[in-house]
Amino acid sequence: MSERNLKLLKGNETGFGLLIEYDGYINPNDEKNKEVLEKIKNDRTPENYGKTEFPLELYVILQKADTLNHNGRIYPYNILKKKVELYKELILQYISGGENEHPDNANVAIDRISHRITDIWWEGKTVVGKILIYVTLGFVKYGVVSSEGDKIALLLSYGHRVGVSSRALGSVNKENDVNVVQDDLELICWDIVSTPSTPNAWILNSKSEISNFTESKQKTNNLLESKLDKFLNILK
Repeated sequence: MSERNLKLLKGNETGFGLLIEYDGYINPNDEKNKEVLEKIKNDRTPENYGKTEFPLELYVILQKADTLNHNGRIYPYNILKKKVELYKELILQYISGGENEHPDNANVAIDRISHRITDIWWEGKTVVGKILIYVTLGFVKYGVVSSEGDKIALLLSYGHRVGVSSRALGSVNKENDVNVVQDDLELICWDIVSTPSTPNAWILNSKSEISNFTESKQKTNNLLESKLDKFLNILK
């Protein structure tokens, strides 16, 4: 399918097209990330530039299987597992890069690459991994922001909550009132997004923060949970 005819599938749409999900994030509260992010924050002053250890590699939540996401879609575990295994080949070839903010197309623009996934694995039914942020020597030594990776590093140094958005091609079919991603799924990349649009993509400091969501979002989440229960019961 040509880029011109490629359709971006919205949450309530089925068929074949571009699938963009905001389900991942870089968690600054993760113990594995705290030390390096605190180091960047402390070294942000001019007299300390150049002291931070680079490359900048962090742990990241990428995606969830068998879970209704914000778009009302389910990525079945058996399908996503196969596609993650294929994506590992891109990692081994050092071509698992993504962009700073996602475009609505299937191409990874080389002039906008800000990072690369360097490892990927499963923790339960959650896809997790390591992400290498591409920062320039100018940022490391002088704090000069001149690349997409530098922008991400700067946001992280100020404690900005950073999300991760998957980009893929595939079909979505309606199955028992639930939109289910099909086996023709092709993972393109995971992009970094500064303003993720779903609750799961934000970093929440405590359970109490969840109460800040609007009543309408709570009703939406309850509806999605009900659909998921119905779908999983049928699979048993």
